[in-house]
Amino acid sequence: MVDALPPNWTKYTTDDGKDYFHNAITNTTTWDRPAWPVVAGPEDAVYNPSLADLQLGDKGGTSTTASTTSSGGMLGTGGLAFDDNLTFSSTSMANLEVGAAGNDMQPLRDPNTTASSASSSAAPAGSSMLFGFLPKFMFCFDIAYLQTHFDVSSDDVIRRIKAAAIPQKEASLESVMDFKSRPDLWGPFWICTTAVVFLASTGNFAQSFWSEAHVDTDWELVSLSAGMLYGALVGVPLVTQILLYFAGEGIEINLRQLVCVYGYSFVSLLPASVLLMVIPIGFLQWLIALAGLSVSCVFIRNHLWNDIAVDTPRVRYGLIALLFGTHAIIYFIYTTHFFTSHLVKEA
Repeated sequence: MVDALPPNWTKYTTDDGKDYFHNAITNTTTWDRPAWPVVAGPEDAVYNPSLADLQLGDKGGTSTTASTTSSGGMLGTGGLAFDDNLTFSSTSMANLEVGAAGNDMQPLRDPNTTASSASSSAAPAGSSMLFGFLPKFMFCFDIAYLQTHFDVSSDDVIRRIKAAAIPQKEASLESVMDFKSRPDLWGPFWICTTAVVFLASTGNFAQSFWSEAHVDTDWELVSLSAGMLYGALVGVPLVTQILLYFAGEGIEINLRQLVCVYGYSFVSLLPASVLLMVIPIGFLQWLIALAGLSVSCVFIRNHLWNDIAVDTPRVRYGLIALLFGTHAIIYFIYTTHFFTSHLVKEA
């Protein structure tokens, strides 16, 4: 019983791990551990009263010479009596039980600040919402919400890149469920960012290396490639969801899944851009672009088509034109525009 506390005392712990103690009867809070009442007398004897000796709240009882204890009672040789009757309300007992079970910090709070703190209790502990005051409808700025979109490991990203870069006739159920149940935005963002750098740099390198004239660096290729890739990454999934909604067939698909799959489908642009730069032969470049386009379309078909299949012909052909046609347009613009010299230096 070394850790036992005197009657009516309860132990609490702050968020920093520091212990403090509160007496619900006397409404006293202290950082120091309360001591047990000490019997006044010449000897350090321990008084163990029997049940008959304990008289709680009996003002009519006879009390012999008594000494006042630190717990608010009167201790004497003839029994134990208290100056006042102990009254416990249901509210105080409920607060005491909650504090003991939940390690509550309520005893240290100022009662006058209860009303002001109640208005701020809606914000999560640790201010998970950005700056702690953004309204609920601005959930896209919630740090905890954004963190779920990037909760992915390096092994997950590598596995998904392999699934997008290596064409297969049919994707495994494990691969399809991986993109469907745990979509991420980390891979699509960095794949598109890397593709922007690859497309702009390979286009400029090819113009400088294969052109007979002296050309300047074409920085407009950076903005063009960024507009195409980031626009497709965001716009195509949004338009896809709109088409599915107006199709009226009850098909629902997570927007994050659409963005994830479509973002990983741009992986084929990376090796294709390098091959297009080092091979300046026209028909071979078109074959390379067609091969990269085919890899992207096969990946999209394997990982999205079963979730967005519709019976309405107009919507079905619209989805095909949107998902596959966007990739075809990107490859076409890249092959025809990025390797043509636009800024020729004057002699």
